[in-house]
Amino acid sequence: MMREAIAIIGMGCRFPSANNPNEFWRVNRDGIDTITKAPSDHPTEMTGWGGFVKGIDKFDAAFFGISPEEAIKIDPQHRLLLEVTWEALEDAALVPANLAGTNTGVFTGATGSEYLKLLNEDPAFSATIGTVECMLANRVSSYFDFRGPSLVINTTCSSALVAIDQACHNLWNGEISLALVGGTNLTFSPVIASRFANADLLSADGRCKVFDAKADGYVRGEGIGAVVLKRLSQAQADRDRIYAVIRGSGVNHNGSGNGLTAPNMQAQIDLLQKVYQQANIDPNSINYIEAHGTATAIGDALEMKAIGAVVGKDRTPDNPCRVGCVKTNIGHTEGASGIAGLIKVALSLYHRQIPPNLHFQEPNPAIPFAKLGLKVQESLETLPEETKLIRAGVSAFGLGGTNAHVILESVPSQTQAEPNLLPLQIFTLSAKTPTALQALAERYQAFLEDNPETTLSDLCFTANTKRSQFKHRLAIITKSKDQLKDQLNLYINKQLSSGVFSGQITRRKPSLICFIFSGNSQQIKLIIKLFYKSQPVLYSLLEPLELILHSHLDKSFLELIEEENLDNPLHSQLVDFLCEYAIAQLWRSWGIEPGVAIGYGTGNYTVLVLAEILTLEDIISLILERSDLKSTQNFQPAKIPIVSSITSNIIQINQIINFEQWKKEFDFTKNNIKNLPNSLLDSSQILLDICSIQIKNYDIETIENHNINGDNLTSLFSTLIKFWLVGIKIDWSKVEDYKQCYPISLPTYPFERQSYWISSSLKISNNQSDSQTTPHQDIS
Repeated sequence: MMREAIAIIGMGCRFPSANNPNEFWRVNRDGIDTITKAPSDHPTEMTGWGGFVKGIDKFDAAFFGISPEEAIKIDPQHRLLLEVTWEALEDAALVPANLAGTNTGVFTGATGSEYLKLLNEDPAFSATIGTVECMLANRVSSYFDFRGPSLVINTTCSSALVAIDQACHNLWNGEISLALVGGTNLTFSPVIASRFANADLLSADGRCKVFDAKADGYVRGEGIGAVVLKRLSQAQADRDRIYAVIRGSGVNHNGSGNGLTAPNMQAQIDLLQKVYQQANIDPNSINYIEAHGTATAIGDALEMKAIGAVVGKDRTPDNPCRVGCVKTNIGHTEGASGIAGLIKVALSLYHRQIPPNLHFQEPNPAIPFAKLGLKVQESLETLPEETKLIRAGVSAFGLGGTNAHVILESVPSQTQAEPNLLPLQIFTLSAKTPTALQALAERYQAFLEDNPETTLSDLCFTANTKRSQFKHRLAIITKSKDQLKDQLNLYINKQLSSGVFSGQITRRKPSLICFIFSGNSQQIKLIIKLFYKSQPVLYSLLEPLELILHSHLDKSFLELIEEENLDNPLHSQLVDFLCEYAIAQLWRSWGIEPGVAIGYGTGNYTVLVLAEILTLEDIISLILERSDLKSTQNFQPAKIPIVSSITSNIIQINQIINFEQWKKEFDFTKNNIKNLPNSLLDSSQILLDICSIQIKNYDIETIENHNINGDNLTSLFSTLIKFWLVGIKIDWSKVEDYKQCYPISLPTYPFERQSYWISSSLKISNNQSDSQTTPHQDIS
């Protein structure tokens, strides 16, 4: 049965010497051996060699709404998986809040909790749900409010890859629309490490020498990884960035074989044959296999012979299947090893390079690589041009006999045409605290330095539309990446900079906005021309208007506002109305909705249309003196309150006015604003003068606004930013034409992490504060 490919659209990880997928790719690409002696800052008394993740004791409890008392009782695997899941969603350009209540599934591979043993050894603590294995997935589902399946899979070393298989089947069956798959492993129990050593599972020199004649076991490694999966058709429709796709997966068991813990070559052959047959893929087309790699002479030989029997069969000498194993870089991450291999291969296909396999000096004499159609990857290899599909397999075998295999395939490069952008762009960042916002700005400044190929449009598109919005905010009006780098640098160093705004939300509920229409369109005419010609959103908003204008004047909107020296006063009034109406529709498309409106002179025409008391057809006919309201009586119930600039009376929602009231409340001859009615001077309201592009409100006036110059587009954008800084939701996708942009990998949230661990200096009582009990803090 042919199944739709599954797209890998986001990844997050913590592996030795790698706190994110980019760093993990560098470890693999550059052939870095991350195995070290146990570092002094590791929070236990571990000794010997290992692949260690830094800061496993640290966690941003406040970010996830977890108290210090609870955090210390939660297994670090759970805590880190929350952070890595958040990062994977950010990498997938998904806003977590938008996924709340969806049937997103969470599947996690894990092999138990070494933290539970530490808790049990300390009389001050007792086992809690924070160490229960199933809670690894359940805590993620609960925090993000995911409603799909939520389960932990323990098949020992194949756990994470079996979780991938389960997620794929749920996606193929239509039970879920999105999947988060993770794998975890932390190694801080000396007792458990000594058990592995006593069982002769560990290498004497602390290296995984997979495929080598001196292979003598593995070295333990730590890791947390997560990937975001979606059906390919949906990912393409959503214009997601795709690392690679999963074409097939499968799981089986060794059966009785040679014993419970011994590998079974025939079972491995059967699994490979089944997976490639079900995916309808010729095993001969596979470029690379990420081996499980037991790093033992017998285990490696059995695995290579199984791969050779299926994937290496009938290969010519110039077309061997390459093999490698990430364990040679980071050690055996046990329950997380499958996700480590999958992320490595997905990155390899995305970058179209095969990384080197380490510690391979003399081939295992029991493995006839050439005869098997296989070749150990000893150096970095660049793969063929993007027109050719690249395929790879990932294997994982559990100690108890559960085997898993996944087929991955490259996707064509997601190239796009250059978007039609305005001369200025808005770039935004937000965080939960001022410290985190500062750290995030530093990350982006470094990102711009390290990634000169990134386009400003893709950067702004991803940062503005694909990130969560928090209360501490930074917005920058910029014209280039170079200028943005300088602006960020000045902000980081707390220096004034043109076009840089910062502030925080102080109100739970955004202030009411009043649209003021003065009836003079001169200042906004150039802006409207700019948006109308370059941004499709305004053109689509004004389509009904175009039809009416064509029927009355046989002219387009743009033709009317581009006419100079309008001798006809009726046309002049019409242009003022059209411009105010257009800019109001633009504001509304961005998310700035009026809670009340007031008009002066011809601005009253726009107010009446905005409140839907009269239609566009009514107003245009009235301005051109082609209708008589006294005879038609077309007044409809008001949809928003309107304040009369003549009497200060308020026409309430659903109120219907008559012709006499129309004459009393509205004057279309006086455009000059002298004094606003007292009802609009409440400090809780934001007053937006549509024509002068100015706002007035106590909260907004306190926002930092550095050296804004006087051009109209800058004024428009600075006003829009001020709305955003006080908590009004802006649809940034409507501000610029981002239709040609794809999301890119950007810096993830800088968690403010503090140490939560079982030790005398960090124990928490109900009377102690967070700062007293968790003195060590970093941002990562």
